[in-house]
Amino acid sequence: MIGLAAEAVQCKERSEVQLQQTAAVVHPFRVATFNVLADGLAQSGDFFKVPISCLMWEHRLPLILQEVRAANADILCLQELNHFDTLAAALVPEGYSCFFRAKKPSPALKFGFPADGIALFYRHSRFSASPAPSGHCFASMDGQPAAQGFVTALLHDKQSGRSLLVAATHLKAKAGVDNEQTRVHQACQLLQELENVQERQQLLQLQQQPAAESSSGASSSRGVPPAVLLCGDFNTTPDSETVQVIMDHRLGLQSIWNVPWSKGSSAGSNSNGNGHSHGSSSNGTAAASANGNGHRSSSHSNGNGKISNGNGAHPPDAAASQAAGAAADDESSSSSSPQPATEGTEFTTWKFRSTGAVKRTIDYIWYSQQQLAPVSRWRMLSESEIGPEGLPSKQYPSDHMCVTCQFGWLEQ
Repeated sequence: MIGLAAEAVQCKERSEVQLQQTAAVVHPFRVATFNVLADGLAQSGDFFKVPISCLMWEHRLPLILQEVRAANADILCLQELNHFDTLAAALVPEGYSCFFRAKKPSPALKFGFPADGIALFYRHSRFSASPAPSGHCFASMDGQPAAQGFVTALLHDKQSGRSLLVAATHLKAKAGVDNEQTRVHQACQLLQELENVQERQQLLQLQQQPAAESSSGASSSRGVPPAVLLCGDFNTTPDSETVQVIMDHRLGLQSIWNVPWSKGSSAGSNSNGNGHSHGSSSNGTAAASANGNGHRSSSHSNGNGKISNGNGAHPPDAAASQAAGAAADDESSSSSSPQPATEGTEFTTWKFRSTGAVKRTIDYIWYSQQQLAPVSRWRMLSESEIGPEGLPSKQYPSDHMCVTCQFGWLEQ
């Protein structure tokens, strides 16, 4: 059976932090994005501090399953997955529908492993998809098909009755001006496609309104576009041109990294906010609330229907992470208890290669701030929690951490 060996090693425990809110939310749901590190790329990725046994798929698969089950996401976006059938076999019986787009060509192929790609899982008790999810290929600067792409799905939320346009992507990797320009080019294509889908849906709603109005005898307002969730590994930091392009786009997307922590968030909280610990399977239902107590988290509402624009937040960046790393080293030398990450010091990937250490925030969840509000999210693991070998490790299966966030719909 899949994941039986999971009991031998437990994945690193994650904790939940509450986020500042300025409006009440309803019908909460959880979203996760996770670059799981492709089989073949793990063994060939020059993770020279990591024992080879910890890079093998047989060791990492149970930990990946523990992590995604603990996230308890209603919408799960995975990158660098090249054993889609294995993950689907584990998660479909737990209530998920799924879609996969393979990267063409995939770098994993040259090492003799299956092509990696992007997978989208959604809990069908909560969401339905119409039309079916679809995969898209980016065009290169010269107009030719690129290896990278994205997946989109137009989901209907069965609880709220609202529409949600989800996109998962994995942009061009590696540093450098040329690669950053490629990422900007890819982000522009992705944003344009999302805008096109929104416009088509608005037009469809307007065309359907006369019939609905005549049958009900009531008038309805202009069609509301689907809210957008954009998730994935963008391979670029919060201060990059690519991120600025996304922030400035007329879709009005916001990054969860720009939302400040609530003043009540404890630096050492061990609650993951979903009622599940690592190694336990999902119960197939959405988390009741962000604060884990079965009540909607609306105590910070000002009743004006607006959410925080992120002012005052400190997105994770390389300088802050390096400073936090130095502090973590000092703490680990003076204390045996790992210190959790604090606001403004987090990162989503930390790895050691023969060319040097790489520690950055490059994994994102973007959302329509006119319709959605993040309520809580997983805290990123700190250096002292991860250990001196970096990622992946014996207790963590990838060089990226899973980013998980609980959202709610803003009241209409």
